[in-house]
Amino acid sequence: MSEVEINLSEEAAAILKAPQQTWVEDGEGAWHAFYAGHQMTLSAMSGPGPKTYQLSYLGLVAQGFTDPQVAMASGGAFAQEVFDYLGEMISD
Repeated sequence: MSEVEINLSEEAAAILKAPQQTWVEDGEGAWHAFYAGHQMTLSAMSGPGPKTYQLSYLGLVAQGFTDPQVAMASGGAFAQEVFDYLGEMISD
């Protein structure tokens, strides 16, 4: 790989200054947190049966959480898995 200098745009720098991995409720039943400058969302799934929750991040979802606190605590590991998954889609 060639040496490339990576810099933050002003927009990215502002986003990364926001608290990372801090969950905030939006008042409509969902929770949001920034991971690596991108928003992750925790939302309740609707449908029959017991209430479950899902995390969504960069277009990928993890479903089936029965406790929102467990889902929130899983956010970092999920973000890592998302980046690993996306990284596998990139070839040199």
